Amino acid sequence: MSLLKGEYKVCWSESANSLDTDFVAQAGTLVITEPPAMTASLSLVTIEADVPQPIVVSFTTGTSARYSEAANPIQLKIVFTDPSYLEPRTVSDGSIGIDSNFDELSEAKQHICGKYFNELWSSDPSGFPMPQGCYLREDNIDPAVTKTEFYMVFHKRNGLKASTRYEIVMHATAREILTQTLPSNAAVQVWIMDDVIERPLDVIELGKAAANRDVATGPTSRASGDPTFHSTDGFVITGGTDGLLELTSYCINDDLTEDTPDFERNCQPCRSEEDCGNTDVYLHPLLSWNIQSNPLASCTPFEGGVCGSGGVISAAAESVVGGSVVGAGGEDHVNVVKLTIPAIFDPVTDVIQHTIHIGNLRLPENGFFPETITAELLRQEGAGPHYWSSVATGSSKVWIQPTVASVSIVGRAGDGNEKPFKGDMKNELYFRIVTGFNVYAATRGDAELTFFLPPGYKCAQTGSSCAASCIPDNYVPDSLSIFKDSGTGEYLMPSYRGQLGQEVADMVNEAEWSTTESAGILGQSGYAAASCRLTFQQGMVLYGNTVVYMGITVDNPSTALQQSDATNVWTFEAHQKGSTPTYDKRAQLFTLAQPSTTAALAPVASPSDFSANVAVLGKLSEEVIIPTNFAAGAWNELQIFFKTEQECGTAEDGAAQVWVEAPAGFDFTNYCALLTLGDNYFVPEPAIPTRRLP
Repeated sequence: MSLLKGEYKVCWSESANSLDTDFVAQAGTLVITEPPAMTASLSLVTIEADVPQPIVVSFTTGTSARYSEAANPIQLKIVFTDPSYLEPRTVSDGSIGIDSNFDELSEAKQHICGKYFNELWSSDPSGFPMPQGCYLREDNIDPAVTKTEFYMVFHKRNGLKASTRYEIVMHATAREILTQTLPSNAAVQVWIMDDVIERPLDVIELGKAAANRDVATGPTSRASGDPTFHSTDGFVITGGTDGLLELTSYCINDDLTEDTPDFERNCQPCRSEEDCGNTDVYLHPLLSWNIQSNPLASCTPFEGGVCGSGGVISAAAESVVGGSVVGAGGEDHVNVVKLTIPAIFDPVTDVIQHTIHIGNLRLPENGFFPETITAELLRQEGAGPHYWSSVATGSSKVWIQPTVASVSIVGRAGDGNEKPFKGDMKNELYFRIVTGFNVYAATRGDAELTFFLPPGYKCAQTGSSCAASCIPDNYVPDSLSIFKDSGTGEYLMPSYRGQLGQEVADMVNEAEWSTTESAGILGQSGYAAASCRLTFQQGMVLYGNTVVYMGITVDNPSTALQQSDATNVWTFEAHQKGSTPTYDKRAQLFTLAQPSTTAALAPVASPSDFSANVAVLGKLSEEVIIPTNFAAGAWNELQIFFKTEQECGTAEDGAAQVWVEAPAGFDFTNYCALLTLGDNYFVPEPAIPTRRLP
């Protein structure tokens, strides 16, 4: 059933008959409105039909005030309108299956996001908001067409922003009948739904994403005699070890003027007795690469052969979303290397295989864990496609050593660290994390996040002893002042308060904590710091282009530890394992540091609200306050004595303070003054003398 926008009368009848004469009164009015339209697009990686492929769903939000007004979660709904045109797949290219345990708003979980959403990106410098969870369902209202609806739910006050571009990588199989104009209602629809509690049926905006290219069919599909990849080893990344090739940047030896990012990738692009045609090389992860300038390509021919004039091959930069690139490519990610095979090129066969070198590529700043590089071979532009998406025999996945963008401790007073003294137990610290690369568990235990603690700390995360209904230690409440305007006290919109996991722990489906205690002697070989480790369940994901906050519960050291102490160092590590080929890689160990106002990803307005560590406070002892007048309401001089545990402040740093807090009724007013006691109070002996304040 489909209704046009307009106003409809709702009538009442005593019977179930459908005759107009049975309806005796008007019960109300139904108003159908057309949702505000927004720009949306669907970008295909390959035009070959019936093969699973990554797709990019893009949309740009409008200026609706609802983005900053909704006080509760909002959700993003992505609808695949007809599987006969475009059929959605999992990120591993598997078939979609509706799970009744995860098909309602209340059942949204983050591991469902990881199963269907491969990459997230936003033009907002602070990134795409980390989803609270995802779920999916089928729409069978029209029995002739089953629509698949994917829902992404955001934490309250941390949803999408107005006037912002968003891109999402999913996987799907395109059919021959998919074109830039068919289906008429677009293959993918993007619905931004309003407040799930107060306005659950309201739509903020709707975007209809039509395909950016026609899928090959008839004369444009691959035909006999067209260039094709060999069935098992058609597209090979050479130079790797054990199926992995690490990409690095380095200087070209004969160029002493500047560092030139460059790497060599050797490819066997095809095995056909015909001309190799054109090859598009897709750089994954698609939303991490942005090579901008044109790449350079050359060819080393098979012994005795020829491949290009002087070994040069035409290489151009393109974008999966934006197509051909002029200049820096604008806002679109430049993530395709388009190779045009020249006429002077010996045909590639089972024996003759040339090696193509590609360089002058700007590498993703934060790196990524191993990924499969895919390719499309074309007879000519827009015709004869053959898509390659696996790791060929003798080939490699590529990776760039991941480096974490930012991790810091929330340092604003009152936001955690409420038990700052030595020996305090169950002290909750809050951390801000921006990785810059995805961390994903294809199977249980394939991904871990680990905090390594300074000496003396113990991790006190609840871990597996947490019952299914308890509040997990890593949950960060939205009541923290860091999520409010420091001037007005109003909540920030968006707050950028992403979370890993739910408010109610789900260790079966999402993640589970474990702890280790320190071992060995600090400063000696074999010392291992205490750690808090979060292990992901299957499908769980931390998206790289997001900001998340995480709580860690610790038992403080038994002795005081100053912030400036050289051993007061927190470190963070991301770890991911995978298969085909088997790998086990760790991001570079990151030492916590204050975030920056100028960071390319997720800058902060006030770095002083965050810190690299916290001080473990010592405790004063022998505190004595002696009044000089015991009468009520009398003016008083208080003589104050105390014993410190550690040095506070230096001649260069006079920031140390002594606070005296009095009960209600005492009034220091404007007449409070710091006076020095008489000389007879300051005794240079015995072993612990009484001294003046410096």
